[in-house]
Amino acid sequence: MRHLLITADDFGLTRGITDSILEAADEGVLNNVSILANGNAVDYALTEYRKRSARLSISIHLNLTEGPATATGDRTRFLTDGNDHFCHSFVSLWLRYIFSLPRTRRVIRSQIRDELSAQINKVRTILSDNIAFRVDGHQHIHMLPFVFEELLKICKGYKISSIRIPTEPFFFAKPVSVYFSPNIAKHVLLNILGWRNRTLARMAGVEANSFFIGVLFTGHMTKDAVESGLKRISKLSNPDDSTEIIFHPG
Repeated sequence: MRHLLITADDFGLTRGITDSILEAADEGVLNNVSILANGNAVDYALTEYRKRSARLSISIHLNLTEGPATATGDRTRFLTDGNDHFCHSFVSLWLRYIFSLPRTRRVIRSQIRDELSAQINKVRTILSDNIAFRVDGHQHIHMLPFVFEELLKICKGYKISSIRIPTEPFFFAKPVSVYFSPNIAKHVLLNILGWRNRTLARMAGVEANSFFIGVLFTGHMTKDAVESGLKRISKLSNPDDSTEIIFHPG
């Protein structure tokens, strides 16, 4: 694997999770972290990241499902509750959009674009305007068709270097209980959305990883699972392809 990105998601979510990720990074296990701009420990996480930036890259973990909104005022009213905290899951946000009138859909898209921009701006302001960031989504929320389309619209203005596409090949590993869990449905859905969104990203001139590991074995990312996934990818990939593996330390 010439291009292998090993990422810890949820960097900055809490102090404990952030410390677990930093420990893994310091042990040389990780080469990338994905920061939650609205996390409880985001300032602490970015301060610690600066100390390690020479050997650790960073992505922005875009979030529309958990915690407080970053955009201010009335700019997120279809995405949040009365306390300005996100109130939708992956499924409920999709349903809210599908069953809305065209005018409401346009407002939802606008508010998503404002919120994603606010989160990217927050990280860029703290770190640097000159860094070309990777982006991905908390709970893969960026893969929703209308969210992905709005994300593509703002990519060029924010120097987004690439977007995570969680298209994961099917492979076998232990425990076998994984194949009788909701992970299967999530794996299939994200692969379908990934095929669609990868095509859109390519048309927009935005880079994306070629392969991915971390959906099928969510909650069971053992050494055996990772090795089995990489063996499967090695049979499908070309020398210039890139693979991202995600973990959730802590």
